[in-house]
Amino acid sequence: MKMPPQLMAQTLTSEAGFHEAAGYRFARVMRLCVHPAVQRRGLGSHLLHHMMQDLCDEDVDAVGAMFGLTPWLLQLWMREQTRLVWVAHGSDPSSGHHSATVLRAVSGRCRELIDRLQARLALQFPDFLRDPLSELDASTLRGVLAALGSLVAGPPDAQDLADVRSYACGSRNLSCCRYALVRASLDALGSSPTRLSDRFTQVILDMLQGREVNESILRQAVRQLPWLTDTQGFREDQKGHDYSIQHRGQEWNRV
Repeated sequence: MKMPPQLMAQTLTSEAGFHEAAGYRFARVMRLCVHPAVQRRGLGSHLLHHMMQDLCDEDVDAVGAMFGLTPWLLQLWMREQTRLVWVAHGSDPSSGHHSATVLRAVSGRCRELIDRLQARLALQFPDFLRDPLSELDASTLRGVLAALGSLVAGPPDAQDLADVRSYACGSRNLSCCRYALVRASLDALGSSPTRLSDRFTQVILDMLQGREVNESILRQAVRQLPWLTDTQGFREDQKGHDYSIQHRGQEWNRV
């Protein structure tokens, strides 16, 4: 179903802030309907796949959709090689979820626009989590992180690891290490399969979304993040400066 381009262009212009989007031609899939008697048989995915193929033959720059953000719907659209470029800050009245905007480039000039849209969303996303997206649940957050890939966190440098390690060991405050802790947490939640328990996932989600946290539990959760466990962050040999598991056992019990 092809719709006039105004809503897609308006969202990318007025909300995402990319005014040049007003000069692009978009085809938007508005709704897919499958009779309840034949749902859960892959018919919706099959219909969407063929619809996307047909729309890509149209004289447009990109094909996309706007829908209530749920893990299932996001995964469905990701399978069609679309890319997440925006998440609305308010809840959609019909679904109760934040509205996600996804695009699949048809023209070469739109690929560059989509690259910039997604990169900007990834850059802003940690800040969005503390206010407009503070009610995203863990499952939906993981879906968004998977869609954005390494654009959100990326590999840590030595200072990132030092900040995360020092917070986990109790030597520094949350406010002093928040930047690195946010990046390490987003990397952990975006990894598959996740290694965190539900309890640790929730306290990390509370930290990311600006809610009050139990710092004792948060420090325990941070010790389980891949940035530390995969890099042997507590097993360095520098005496007098490292806070390793081997040499700080008593202190751990008091955190």
